[in-house]
Amino acid sequence: MVIPNYMDLCSTTAYVGAQIWFQQPSFVTQEDVIAMLENELHMSLDDWKYVPEPPYPISLLHMLYPKGYETLNLVLFDGEKGSPKEHISRFIDALGPHASDYNLCLMEFLKSLTDYTYI
Repeated sequence: MVIPNYMDLCSTTAYVGAQIWFQQPSFVTQEDVIAMLENELHMSLDDWKYVPEPPYPISLLHMLYPKGYETLNLVLFDGEKGSPKEHISRFIDALGPHASDYNLCLMEFLKSLTDYTYI
């Protein structure tokens, strides 16, 4: 009887008596996954498309920064450590004379949050 090596054993799926049954590796394509999801959840391909958008109006992306504005060096807020009120207060203080610009505050504030804060 020939004993298979370790790599051969990794690709086995069942042992029956002294016989070893081998299964060829199978690959799933993105199209296969989409077809499975469409069948199981009755959703079309268009339902699975996701285009990330900022949490503020897209028109703000085309807005220019005010003259004399320098990028802030902000402390990131993760939602677990510290107080949200204290973070907002420090953020407004860091903006200085630009704190009254609502659109600028909206864009810059999101930069001071970590990914998990959005959840």
